[in-house]
Order: sequence, then C-alpha cells, then structure tokens
Amino acid sequence: MKLPLFLAMMIFGEGAVAQIPDVAPFIELHPAWQVRSTKKSLFNWYDPTGRYSLVGVRMILESGYRVYVAQRLQKVDTSGDPDTVDEYYIESRGHWRIGKQYLPFGRRDIFRTTALAARLDTNLLLDQAPLAITVCDNGSGRTRGVVGRVGGVVGISAAIGNHFGIQATDMAQFRNLEDAPGIGRGYRLALGIDTLISAGSAQLTADWVSFRRGETSLDGNKDVSDLRLRFHIPDTNYRAVMAWSRDWTDRRDFLITEIEIKGNEHITYIPMIRFDGLGFRDFAFTAVMRF
Repeated sequence: MKLPLFLAMMIFGEGAVAQIPDVAPFIELHPAWQVRSTKKSLFNWYDPTGRYSLVGVRMILESGYRVYVAQRLQKVDTSGDPDTVDEYYIESRGHWRIGKQYLPFGRRDIFRTTALAARLDTNLLLDQAPLAITVCDNGSGRTRGVVGRVGGVVGISAAIGNHFGIQATDMAQFRNLEDAPGIGRGYRLALGIDTLISAGSAQLTADWVSFRRGETSLDGNKDVSDLRLRFHIPDTNYRAVMAWSRDWTDRRDFLITEIEIKGNEHITYIPMIRFDGLGFRDFAFTAVMRF
C-alpha cells in the first residue's frame, strides 16, 4: 500500500468514529532574490540553502497522533527528489513517524534529505542516549537504506544503503542547488558527527560528514564540515549567522554571513553573502513570511 493512501486511511478511518481533528493550516514562504558571481540574477520561491516555500496543514487526531502535510510552491529542477510535496507523515511524537520526512542525520545542515520512511525514536538502554533510526526507500536510483543518529548534544550519525547526497538540499553550502547530482548518483555510506554548544543566547553548531563508496566513478570520497555561530547583535533585535563550511577533499572554504531582520510578527528579512575562498560567490535577499 502506498504511504499517502495509508496516511489518508488512518486519518479518515479515525475521523469516522471520533471527533473532528484539530486542524491548523499554515503558510511559510521563502521568496529569494539571488545574484551570483557569474552576474546571473535569479528569483525563486526557495532560498539558496533549499528552504522551500510551503503551504500545508498540521492536525492532531483524537488519539493524539499528529499529521503533517506540506506542499512546495516550487521545486528545484533536480531528479534527486522529484516531488512537489515536501513532507507528509503521521506520527506519535517521540515514538514513531511514517511517511515522507527529512531523515535524522547530524544537524541537517549538510546532509538534509527527504524520503519515504518509517522512523523509530527511542533511547539506548546503556546510557539513555536518544536514538532516531529510519528505514527509507525513494525508489530505484534514489535514496534508500537505513539512516540514524544517536546522541543528544553530541551525536553520531550513519547512513547505509544507496544514493545518499543526491538531493538539492544536500551539501547546499558547497554547490548551487540545481547542480545536485540527482538520480543514479551519490554514495552508499555516510558517516557523521555533530555537536551544539550554547552560551547565553549564542549557539555554536558543528557538523562533519564523510561520504564513502560512491555509486559511480564521478562520486569520489568526500569529507565536508560546517561550523555555524548564531547570536544576537548587541543593542538590536537582529540575529546573525556566521558560518565556515569546508570541503576538505577539494580544499575549498566557503564563508557565509546572514542577518535576520525582524519586520513584524509575520515577516523576517534575511540578507546573505557567501564567499568561495577570498572571492565573492553570491548574495541573496530572502523574505521569510509565516502565517
């Protein structure tokens, strides 16, 4: 049985014998204007990191199960994830989730993949460390296998299977979204370690991913990292993000600066500039609107 049909049967099957679910529609828009070093100017309904503009609904069923469905207004032209639907799943929060979802790997700053999956959330018996593990299958030539993360503040992640790292949202710090390799490419193994350090309102996150066992001769081993500092700018209500992303295999460094400027309760403006080494790579201006 296909997962969307299974999801619909669970929702409407419960609705036939119980009260109407608590429904909350939402809109989250990320229109972005981008100028690249090639002097190319773009406008898209997603930002340069692959955050999509979404229209969707959240539901809480009488049983306590949660349902989430989000439709993209525009998708990236790559076959790694051909759907216009971003996510659709039903879950018992903290226990399990079934449907299309972002897979639990690292901080999801480097490896940020969606797939049809069944997820289990539990704790290790030894030290009660959180464990999230999924079995996923997006079909032939696309992401499939087992993906999981263990740990809290410090986490270790692994993905074993086929065609990891092929979607536009994967490694978005290091390439243009439309340059993602897509169907038939990627890696059979990914290993990662990540951490988060908080100090007051500032947060420092670190993410390292090693991709191994390439699907084709074009998919050589790759080691990449992302170090990201988020903090409030003193004497303002602005937040800033400063990031250093490094491709250790190709010996390339990417420096990113973002500022979050609060317009009102619904709109935030985010100018972003990115450098490839010492050279300008791109500039983007995103208006994040939530309703």
